[in-house]
Amino acid sequence: MLDRRVVVRTLLGGAGLVALLALVVGGANAVVLLGGRGAKTDPQAVPHAQAALVLGALVQADGRPSGMLEDRIRAAAALYRDGRVDKVLASGDHGRPDYDEVNAMRRELVRLGVPDKDVFTDHAGFATLDSVVRARKVFNVHSVVVVTQGFHMPRALWLARRAGLTAQGLE
Repeated sequence: MLDRRVVVRTLLGGAGLVALLALVVGGANAVVLLGGRGAKTDPQAVPHAQAALVLGALVQADGRPSGMLEDRIRAAAALYRDGRVDKVLASGDHGRPDYDEVNAMRRELVRLGVPDKDVFTDHAGFATLDSVVRARKVFNVHSVVVVTQGFHMPRALWLARRAGLTAQGLE
């Protein structure tokens, strides 16, 4: 038969471990949420930046942007038209010949009135971290308006700022 004290200590130790894990995960989320503040929903309220950084999302099999990506593209085009950004950097997945987020974004941005000469493409933006680091180190961008949806924004802004970008967001 098990000693009652051993069982109690084991249960308390396990509960302590679970509480510590919850504290670590909750703390990390709090850091990202607090450090990722600053997103706007109105393009008119966004301060001027060098570029709109449009983060990639699903492209349909026929090459059309998904609804989520279309929302991001429209928001970036509005920022450009309003003079809030000088350029648009489309960053996404183009790691396979049969899947191309980046050129789908470029085509749609140009269709919406952004001059082709002002659209830059990052074909290696496989993840948000890749996109923000490459914006700074490869494309020499210093200030951005990150364009993504609200659920993704705190993490995207937190990562952009950690990559050395002056970053605001537009949801």
